[in-house]
Amino acid sequence: MAAAVAKTKVTDEVQITHVDQQMINSFANKNAKQNELKTIIENKKKELQNLEDAGDELILLDDEGTIPVHVGETFMHLSMEQAQEFIDSKKETIENDVRELDTQMQQYKGELKDLKVKLYAKFGTNINLEEDEDS
Repeated sequence: MAAAVAKTKVTDEVQITHVDQQMINSFANKNAKQNELKTIIENKKKELQNLEDAGDELILLDDEGTIPVHVGETFMHLSMEQAQEFIDSKKETIENDVRELDTQMQQYKGELKDLKVKLYAKFGTNINLEEDEDS
């Protein structure tokens, strides 16, 4: 009976080939890039929300004076119209960036899904490719 248990353990082990290791490494790299993209997209969306809030504040201003606009490390004083154009331009740029990043995200999701199918098919429960929800 002890021999049967030992034989089962040996046959249950899955050998990792060079190709398998490359797929695992590829999965890890793509997953890290996807997580990085998520963070960048979240930051861009926060920046977009800030610009929308600034645009709303401009509407509430009755003053026809100049508006200080923070650009880089300096403030520029722009007219109400120039400030609105600046905000609209920045919003358009960020929206385009978010669309491009979303496209990249979808590409990574597809590639990760394919790699998961292949790796789980080969390794079954011997591999965990799911992210922890706590972190």
